[in-house]
Order: sequence, then structure tokens, then C-alpha cells
Amino acid sequence: MDEGSNFQHDGINVLLLKNKNKLLLNSFDNLMKDNKTIKDGFKSIESNDGITLDLDFNVNQFHIKGNKIIVVGSKDDYGYKKYKNNMNIINIYTFDSKGFKLEETNTITGKIDTTRVIGDKVYIVNEYIAYIDKSDSTKNNFFPELNSKSLLNSSKVILEDCNKSIYINVLLSINLENYKKQYRTLISDKLTTKYFSPSYALLAYEHDSNDCTINSFKISKKLSYKGKVSIKGNLLNSFALSEKDGIIRTATTYVDRQNANNNKNFLYTIKINKSKVLDTYNGFGKDRETINGIRFYKDIAYIVTFEKTDPLYTFDLSEPKKIKFLGELEIPGYSKYFHQIDDKRIISLGKDANEDGIETGVLFQLFDISNLKNVKLIDKIKYGSNWCVTTPVFEDQKYLSYRPSDNLIAFEINHWGFFEPTENFLNILKIEENNLIKVKKTEVLKDNKYRTVLLTKNNTDYIMMVKNGLIRIDEV
Repeated sequence: MDEGSNFQHDGINVLLLKNKNKLLLNSFDNLMKDNKTIKDGFKSIESNDGITLDLDFNVNQFHIKGNKIIVVGSKDDYGYKKYKNNMNIINIYTFDSKGFKLEETNTITGKIDTTRVIGDKVYIVNEYIAYIDKSDSTKNNFFPELNSKSLLNSSKVILEDCNKSIYINVLLSINLENYKKQYRTLISDKLTTKYFSPSYALLAYEHDSNDCTINSFKISKKLSYKGKVSIKGNLLNSFALSEKDGIIRTATTYVDRQNANNNKNFLYTIKINKSKVLDTYNGFGKDRETINGIRFYKDIAYIVTFEKTDPLYTFDLSEPKKIKFLGELEIPGYSKYFHQIDDKRIISLGKDANEDGIETGVLFQLFDISNLKNVKLIDKIKYGSNWCVTTPVFEDQKYLSYRPSDNLIAFEINHWGFFEPTENFLNILKIEENNLIKVKKTEVLKDNKYRTVLLTKNNTDYIMMVKNGLIRIDEV
């Protein structure tokens, strides 16, 4: 699955955005030939036979798939005042060495929240708020439109109870071969979590009652609505949802706003085609603790709760009707992002903390999971010593690069400078058996978030850093 973003590559070509409305495409080979730098080691991707696409709208996200690119954007800014009037554009182009050719264009009103390319289709989640235009009462602003046609066909609408506000959410798919479109419209509260697997899309929203509802859509072959289920607690993020063999695996936290001692954490298995909870496990996490990190891998759930320490819990989900608690590892701080290396090791990025739960820097950790009943922390590297040290990986996992062939990892660390000298650097590590090896530390500019690619040419490893239409390639 490919999530839309402002930087994409397919292993051969690099596609990135410059100045909101210009796309630049070039090959890795061409970029490696050109050593002409502009500033701070960066150079333009336009050099050496690159091709450009100038657009008359602001690009929000895009994909590259074979010889096609899918570009999503709007002529309006995504600010609050213009939000309801946005006319979003979904263009599909083919490309070759000479340039781009527009093959398909679509417009949809509202705000495109996220996109995915799965197989031969692109999926778009669009949200829309019905409103009255006081300047022109004759305008129909109650329903979203696709290519000027209403998306409120009664046979394709799912109506939910709306407690906070009314959002008209559209799940749209476009076939990249014949451009056939399918959609379903979900009228509900604002969607807070979206998850896609190769077979299903899960769209969830929260209730004032501290519950959440998960709506399931089958996306393989024909797009169809499969039902909903409401569960106790709210979801941390999209990593709190997973689907395997038609079973949703999810974890939530119920937060008691009056008394944090009543906070509760839940782990669920749900059968999609029956919209039925198969099993629930609760009672993990100490008093006041909430879920801070979660990852599902195969039949295992890794869940971290935190208030002062970091209990890392493991669960066996191989029998969906009987969730099994496996083990618990208690260490200081907490993990926010997990990445599975293999069946014996998992890494995490998170925050260290003292005995009072006060954050004391960023932690990169390596765990031995060969015995899931007795997970062990086998190595760690700490960055900084206080709460103002962070990494953009906490906001978006795409800011971490991992190459499985040799276990090289790259991510950025930012010191904000409140209590320590300001320092921003790209960090490259290597996992060798049970050890974390520091490979390279490269200073980067303040207030920049760099997407990175690890690559090899002529038996030499390189790291490519990308920002605003410019790239920098350093030897590892």
C-alpha cells in the first residue's frame, strides 16, 4: 500500500514537490551523476534530464505507480475559512522521458483527507460539511459533488448518529487502468482514524461518550459497505487498527476526565462480516496509564501504556475468539513508534522519562522478541536529556527510512534549544545482531523535516535527503 505524500519514489524514479504547484521527476541514476550543489550541499532535481509538471493548483499529495502519477490538490488553501468551498482536483498522468500527459481529471468538493494506492486503484477519503452560503442562498452547498454530480445517491449512503457535527465523508476509488469510479458516502461525526489493508478500509469516529465507531468497507474488487461496530474507548492513531483474514484487531483507551484513576485500556477482536466483537481483553496498564504506542505484526499485538513508566505488553491474537496475554516488560519512558525487523527483533522510537514521568530525551531501542512471554531490551541509544528533544517520526512514520537488506536506519533528531543548544541532525544507525551501531551523524538545517532514501551505487552506500524540490546525497 502506498500512502499519498509530497515525496515518492519507485526505486528508479524520484518524484517530489517544489513550491506547492510544481512536480519534479528524475531518476536516481541521473541524480547521482550531477554533483553541482546550490546551498548547504543541496541541488535541484531538475538538473540532468529531469522533467517537470507545472500545475495551476496547489498540490496536497501524490503517488507514482508504474508510468503514471496521481496528483491531488486544490486551487484553494486548506485553511478553515475556505475549507467548505474547496474544489479538489484529482489528476492522473502518464509520463516518459519527454514529459507528462494528462489522462484523467476529476473534481470533488470538500477536503481530501488521505489517499492510498492499492493494487490497480487509488482510494480517496474526502470530508465535507454541509452549510448555507449567506451571500447566495440559491447555491446548493448541502452535498458534496464529484464532477458536478451529487454524491448523495440513496443506495450508496450510510447514515450514522451524529453527536458533535455532521460530516459527509466519501470513500472514492478510481481504477488506474480504465478510470472507472466507485464510491460510498458515510454521514457521521468527523472521522478521526483511517486505516487501509489490501482488502478493507476502516473509517472510525469518536463519540462524546468516550466510545468510538468503526465502519468497514470491502475494497478488493467491488467497493461495498460491510457494517459497523461501536466499542469502548478511543483510538490512539491508525496503528491502533489492523485487519487480518476479515478480523479487525484494535486497542482503545477510555479516559475518565473526572478521575484519571478510572482510565481503562481495551484490546478487541471483531469479525467484519458479522459486525461482532469476538473477544475483549482489558485490565492491562497501571492506574492512570493510557496507550501511547501500538503495533500489530502477524498475530501479535505490541502495546505500550504510560503514566510514569513504560510497560510493553504482548498479546497473542492467533485465536480471535480468545485473546491471550503473553508478557510484560517494564522500563522507563515509553515507545511511540514500533517497526518489526524480523521474528526475533523489533525496534522502537519513543521518549525516556524519570521516576516522575517527566520526559528526558528521545530513545531508540532494540528488543529481543524471540520469547514473547519474556521480551528483553537488548540495546538502546538516547538523544538529549529533556522534553524538548524530538523527532518528526512521532508525527509521521515516513520520516524514518529502513532498509531490510542490511538493517540500515535513518531518522532526524531535533533539539528545540530551550534547555540545550539547538541541534538538528540526521542520524544513521545499523542493526548488527543484538547491537545498535552508530554509523553517521549529519547536521541539517533548523526547522526542516527531511524525507530520506538509503541507496547503493557501485558498492557504496548513500543517503538522499529531500526538501522543497532540492536533494542532497551524502556517502554513508
